[in-house]
Amino acid sequence: MKIGDNQMTLINIFNAFSSLQIAYKLALPYSKSRKIMKLLHKVKPDCQFYIDKERELAEQYAITENGKLKIEDGKISFASDGEMQAYLRKIEELRNMEIEWDFPIIHITDAEIGNQPISGEDIETLAPFITFGGD
Repeated sequence: MKIGDNQMTLINIFNAFSSLQIAYKLALPYSKSRKIMKLLHKVKPDCQFYIDKERELAEQYAITENGKLKIEDGKISFASDGEMQAYLRKIEELRNMEIEWDFPIIHITDAEIGNQPISGEDIETLAPFITFGGD
């Protein structure tokens, strides 16, 4: 979803990464496959930035034991509710960070996609990057 003329939130880019990997594997005309490949390579640094910052914030606010995050029942442990709330605020700021975006939207027609499987969830996640359907 576009924030401004040339901006997108970091979480939109991060969430689209796995769907882009699915689109990358579709058998499409060369020009479309090449555009998807370039798009996938363009979002990788932003996704890695998100992963690194999320980890950094977790290490800053959560409990660590022997240099590792303390995880109980699949959840990060915090010393207090205040630490957890501070972490969640910072994560929300990270997710809503605006990223300059200048990559054109890719259009894939029904004929190009044919009978290849792609989920509704992937189509929705990719909407800021790729449009599907029509001729």
